[in-house]
Amino acid sequence: MEHMKAFFIKLLFVSVLVFSVYGIFNDTSLFYLIVMALVASVVTYAGDVYFLPKVHPVVAGVVDFVLYFLLFAFFGSFVAVGFMAVFIPAFIASYFGTFSEAFFHIYVMDRIHDVPRGQPLPTRFQTEFSEELNKEVLLKRDEKKEE
Repeated sequence: MEHMKAFFIKLLFVSVLVFSVYGIFNDTSLFYLIVMALVASVVTYAGDVYFLPKVHPVVAGVVDFVLYFLLFAFFGSFVAVGFMAVFIPAFIASYFGTFSEAFFHIYVMDRIHDVPRGQPLPTRFQTEFSEELNKEVLLKRDEKKEE
């Protein structure tokens, strides 16, 4: 059930991203936008499930950026003609998709992978005394001086 919930969250923010970038600026059909969002969500979710727990989150973010860029450039080449018309929307969508992926990675690591976390603050403290503050040491020192 957690996988379904996480996938639909990912599908939601990828759909908003695709609809806002490609639906507004490239005048793309609704069917093509839905297919584009679904394919991008499935591919990147598979990467989050299998790749994310094995690497550092920053590496996973960079991989997500590259993956989004390649997917959006590939699908954008069917919608627009020309270098700038394909790669600028792909870059914009990848850029904002990577920012949302950072929050999604936190959610996935907490809810799906159950990575054990350490204590945020140390729970065991050790107190150290200097010689001047320890009463026993002061008493022994005073006794030695008196002798």
